[in-house]
Amino acid sequence: MNTLGPICPKCQKALRYSFAFRLFNPYNFACPSCGARLRANKGSTLYLVGCGILGGVLGWTAAWSHDKGRLTLVDTIAVFTVVGLAALFVWHFYIWKTDRLTVRPDA
Repeated sequence: MNTLGPICPKCQKALRYSFAFRLFNPYNFACPSCGARLRANKGSTLYLVGCGILGGVLGWTAAWSHDKGRLTLVDTIAVFTVVGLAALFVWHFYIWKTDRLTVRPDA
């Protein structure tokens, strides 16, 4: 695993993890060093699909536990908010550190 983050293919500089929080579109962004238009590869797609799956699983589990009377609605929301955010943060960090960047062909 690259401990610095993904490397820009044009200027060969690593992009820091703090930069990942400023990205709105992982399929079209500029390198902060050289300005090259970059695109994240499979990692971003896996992250987006995984967020949807995790949200569905957490929602189903919350509805099931509330229906069975195991947790109140407030407890369910609190537990799954904490668990969901922690899981997404760890997964986001892993994807950012292992993804490869490519220069956009239309740039």
